[in-house]
Amino acid sequence: MENLTQWHLSFVGIENVWLRVLVLFLAITALYFSWRGIKAIPSRNKRMLLFALRFLAMALFVMLLLQPQLEQKDVLKLKNKVVCLLDNSESMTLKGGDTGITRFQLVNNFFHDNASFIEKLENNFDVDYVSFSDVIKEISYDDFKKGLVLDGTNTDIVQTLKLLKKRYEDKSVKGYFVFSDGADTGELPLSLDKTEIISNLTKDLSAPFFTFSPAGNMEARDIAISKVSYDGFTFVRSSWKADVVIKIHGYKDLKLPVTLKQGNDIISSKVFDTGSESELHFDLSFTPHTTGTFLYTVSFPIQPHEAISENNQASFLVKVVRDKIRIMHVCGRPSWDVRFLRKVLKSDPNIDLISFFILRTPTDVSEARNEELSLIPFPVDELFTQALNSFDLIIFQNFDYRPYDAAFFRFSHYLSNLRRFVTEQGGGFMMVGGDISFSQGGYDGTPIDEILPVSLNTGKDTIDTTRLKALLTPETPGDCA
Repeated sequence: MENLTQWHLSFVGIENVWLRVLVLFLAITALYFSWRGIKAIPSRNKRMLLFALRFLAMALFVMLLLQPQLEQKDVLKLKNKVVCLLDNSESMTLKGGDTGITRFQLVNNFFHDNASFIEKLENNFDVDYVSFSDVIKEISYDDFKKGLVLDGTNTDIVQTLKLLKKRYEDKSVKGYFVFSDGADTGELPLSLDKTEIISNLTKDLSAPFFTFSPAGNMEARDIAISKVSYDGFTFVRSSWKADVVIKIHGYKDLKLPVTLKQGNDIISSKVFDTGSESELHFDLSFTPHTTGTFLYTVSFPIQPHEAISENNQASFLVKVVRDKIRIMHVCGRPSWDVRFLRKVLKSDPNIDLISFFILRTPTDVSEARNEELSLIPFPVDELFTQALNSFDLIIFQNFDYRPYDAAFFRFSHYLSNLRRFVTEQGGGFMMVGGDISFSQGGYDGTPIDEILPVSLNTGKDTIDTTRLKALLTPETPGDCA
């Protein structure tokens, strides 16, 4: 950085150059004819005095027209920039090949071994140090020497180049030094060519790139579970399988045992001869016998000199359910929409439907004795305590729970069970509206209020009782008569 003082003459009265030339020409012409007009005066001193006065008047007139200004500028000369990009993703904590040195430490060693070059670089250029992974962050050289926090989750080269383009768009950058293991984990749609996108972005930056790969000439050995494809749920006594992809780098002719565990129990295993393959595709299968949500783990032993041991296993959850979806359908009163929904659910062979139609509540007055009625009592306690977790979905259709919230039934307690069924057990809950549902059913402020996807209006009657006359649509070909 260098400070300079510069002086500059400018004319603000007439900005057009040719008009300035014309003004000067006219002024000189006027002075010429003025001189010729006073040549006949015999006294030389008088002639010179008169011409000097006319010259000063003309000069003043020209200055008034041109309005000259003398500008003083303090110029700050900036050095061109050089950007050092330092990869701070988690992969930089891995060992370089079979060495005991991490990749980031190898970058540190480069700076230490080339300290004179770095000093010369900083003397001749304005050097920016930038850490990058999924985001970029400007740091100082001292921050780098003290050690970076290597916690980046991705190394997204495309995103990094886009951020660099935005950051240095109007700045003079003469070069980019990239210190990275090159493990680009950024994801793009399959229809896009990542190499072409990176190439175009580097061209847009209009500066050369110099890449330094720590341990780039060392062989890194690793076996990793690249992908596990599976269904998140399966049925009891039905075969289930997981499709596994394992990538192999730096190893040949291994006998690789792969196991599938449920918790700590091995439920399936296979031994593979890797040969010279770089990728293995296979499936592991088993048949579950109990329902529930279980943790499954695919794993294989750590191999000698393996760079990463954490990717030797992959865990996932699978929910084992019955071969049919069990639904409890509770209706506050019979209606045509209740009949339609029940008919749709009953028509599906994969659904085991249990329906309860409330025809009489404990508060109803009946002159007949209970033993004379053919109605079945609503088994509240059994349904919402013992049997609740056996269902996959609970439907309340136009159902008011309050008649069952007496001291004997305590239905509000069962609403707490229903909330836990959804939030902790992963069950489903559906409320279908009506004149005794949602706020009209008194559900505002209850435990299930928070699991409903709508906000209830406390104490407000939102039922519209005005008459509605349905209008037929115009007939079209094919309509039923």
